Amino acid sequence: MSAGHPAVGVAGPTATENIGVEKVVRNVLAAPNIQVLVVAGPETGGTAPTGHYAGDALCALHERGVDPATMRIMGARGRRPFVKNLVLAEVTAFRRQVHLVDLRGESDTAAVLAAVDAVVASWPAGAPGLGGPTPGGLTAATGGGLRILAESCAHYRPDPVGYVLVFADHVGGRLIVEHYDLEDRRTVVVTGLDPAAVTRTAVERGLVGTLDHAGYLGRELQRAAQALADGAPYVQD
Repeated sequence: MSAGHPAVGVAGPTATENIGVEKVVRNVLAAPNIQVLVVAGPETGGTAPTGHYAGDALCALHERGVDPATMRIMGARGRRPFVKNLVLAEVTAFRRQVHLVDLRGESDTAAVLAAVDAVVASWPAGAPGLGGPTPGGLTAATGGGLRILAESCAHYRPDPVGYVLVFADHVGGRLIVEHYDLEDRRTVVVTGLDPAAVTRTAVERGLVGTLDHAGYLGRELQRAAQALADGAPYVQD
């Protein structure tokens, strides 16, 4: 979507109301020039077996913030709308930095870009959230440009030790595996160049607790490695 449009810096999917939202927040904070966030496209929760409502969570986070005691997004409707890998200061900074445009349900690229143009044309110069000062003093804890798109299958069985997110880092030319416990807290990040070595390290560190999960991780790392070799995008299954 962003190709050839000077007002759009990055576009991508956000599939979950917890880890996915956290990635959006931290990547926005890492790029203070991002001052408008357009939430568009269909919600996955109404049709997919995941039951996630990432768009609703993003809008609720921006409008209402979080419960400081639990880091639950206030008013979000998803199954687990908790951002436990963020701190309150990051949430506050995110809400101050961006002006959010709610276009949930709109999938037409031209309509989304028209909304971007309208915001840019109408927003007062120097106003908070667009063209004005952004909060400083925060450092993003994750690398830029990483995207999350995870789909559950009907026969998915949760691993008792948690779950993994796999990334193909085209900038660094490496594979990345993030492990999260069942409370959605990130516990460790494993990086490497060889999918077999990364898989072995994950198994030896106890990041996978079942044979099918280990096999799944190995397959996904092979796919990610091939995407790196081909210069192609990688989306985790």
